[in-house]
Parts: sequence; structure tokens; C-alpha cells
Amino acid sequence: MKRPLQGRCAIFLTLLALAISPASSARAADNIGPQLRAEIERAKPQLGALQPWQEEAFLSEVLASSGRFVKDYRTKGGTITRAVVDTDGIKKYLAFHASQILKPENTNVLLAVRANDKCTACVGSVPDIRQDLKARLERRGMNVIVLNALESRRDLMEILGSKNAVGWVLADLKSVEDLEHPGDFKYELGLEFRFPGTAASRIQKQMEVLAGDSVEVGMSRLSIDGISELGAKVQLARVGAMEQQGNDGLEVVLSNVTEFSQLVQLKNALQDKLNTQARVVERRLMHGQSVLAVISNLPAQEVAQALAQPDLGRFRVRVSAVSNEQIQAVYLPAPAAAGGGR
Repeated sequence: MKRPLQGRCAIFLTLLALAISPASSARAADNIGPQLRAEIERAKPQLGALQPWQEEAFLSEVLASSGRFVKDYRTKGGTITRAVVDTDGIKKYLAFHASQILKPENTNVLLAVRANDKCTACVGSVPDIRQDLKARLERRGMNVIVLNALESRRDLMEILGSKNAVGWVLADLKSVEDLEHPGDFKYELGLEFRFPGTAASRIQKQMEVLAGDSVEVGMSRLSIDGISELGAKVQLARVGAMEQQGNDGLEVVLSNVTEFSQLVQLKNALQDKLNTQARVVERRLMHGQSVLAVISNLPAQEVAQALAQPDLGRFRVRVSAVSNEQIQAVYLPAPAAAGGGR
């Protein structure tokens, strides 16, 4: 069985190919990126309707980091024959907007980029990283106040008041010696999102990249992870608030459920698919019919779509009707495997 050229395996094979034929390998690498972007563009309808700022972020950020949003792919002769696009990951990345945590009268956010003076690559990457972060934040409705190098090294909490800002984003770049390989160096990258007194509060991301690798690409990866987590954290807080307010949620009525274990299995699978975008709770199980409640801001059609996805062969769900208040479906257990199953 062919395996996808990803992760360390992909890096190893790429380096091996470069040693054999640098020109042909470079052409192959150049050919994969556009194909991945095309696969993501083909999957775009699965994201549902996007707001204008999300459309812009999709074009400028998601497509620019196409490898980050493709879970798996296979190639033959330099052509991608199959790709699995991470549509859930894209939805999470496009979920966060400043309006979810900041008041419209003040969306001022500080942007600080610190670099170790002894790290030439770090200092050289500051302008590009600053520009990239500024663009991502502005697309999400923030008024970005860029701090200079001296201001970036100060206690940012002290600067908030003088700049009339409500939060900050701090990128920290440094070069450190690799303790496992004395004499070798690596880059340590950090990214902090801080919005005191809001549902987002504080998000911190860190990663290491080898010396010689791109500091800018590493920070882009941290940006995607950090912004995705911001969206998840805000959504989780909103779902919790809805529960406290006594929101009954969207009813999911399933027939053909005969055992409580089936209900739990189904509930857990749906919760995994919806992740932090919703909370799935049990309502009742009676006479072969079960009722779950999905507490979220998601449209009923999106919940129904998640419900109808097969769950690793253990069972499937056939959706029969969808309204704004209720989803009706049939639970279909997987048939027992021949010879007693696994």
C-alpha cells in the first residue's frame, strides 16, 4: 500500500531525491504546492457560507499554507491522486473574530516582535513576521498598534494603558544551543495572545525549528495554531454561557436505539466531530427512541452533516428530516463481522 509523503518520511525522501537529482526534485516539490491548493479550493464548498473577512483569510492565509490544511495525500508520478483536506481545521481557523471578545468602541491591540540580537536569522525575519501577523489580526477586526523594538522589550501590561489598548500579540524569536548536539543551534519561537478579562484570556504557543529552516514558516505555523485555539476557546466559553442560560439546544431524535451503550457511543462520536463548537448532552432514551441535545450556535444543517458521517464502521446514521429546532434520524448499527468480529 502506498503511503503519503508527509512528515519526517517526506523530508527524508525529498532529501534523498535531491541528492540523486536536484533539478527534478525541485520541480516535483514546486508541482505539489499548487496541487494542494487546488484540492483545498475544491473542498471550499464544504466550509459553508463565508463572511467577507473569512473569504479574504481563506485566499490569503489558508491557500498560502496549503500543506498545513491537508491531512493526507498520495502521489503518482508527481501528480496527487488522492488528498484529504482538513475542512474541520479550516473551519476552526476561520472561526475567530475580534468582535467575539472585544467591544466595537475599542479594538486596539499591541503587536510586539522580539528577536535575540545574537540571532541574525531572527532579526532578519522580524519585518516579514510583523507584517504577516498584522495582516492576520487586521482581517479579524483588530486595530493593530505596532510596537518598535525598544517598546517590544518592555512589560506589555504597562504599555496597554498608555496606548489605550485592550490586549497584545507577542512573537518571540531566539537562537539557542542544542544541548543534545553541542555546537549546533536551533531556533525557539514563541507566540502569545493576551486579552485580559475576556473569554480568550491567554493563549501561548511554542515550537523549535532547526537552524537553517525558515523562521517565518515556523511562526506562520504558530499563528495558525494560536488563532485556531483562540476560536475554540471563545466558542467553548459561548457554549458554556448558553448552558448556564438554560438553552435547550437543538434536538436530535434518533429511532432504532435499543441500548444505552448505543446512545453513549453516538453521543461521544458526535461530540468528537463537533469538538468545542458544541456540547452534546443526553436527553432521554425510551422505547427505541433517543433524544440528544446539541447546544451551540451551529446551524442545524451543519450538525446534521456531522451526524451523517460514518463512524469508523461501528454504526451509521441516516438523517430523515432537518428543521431549525429538530433533526430526525435513524441509528443503524454495523452488522456483526463474520467469524465473531474483532
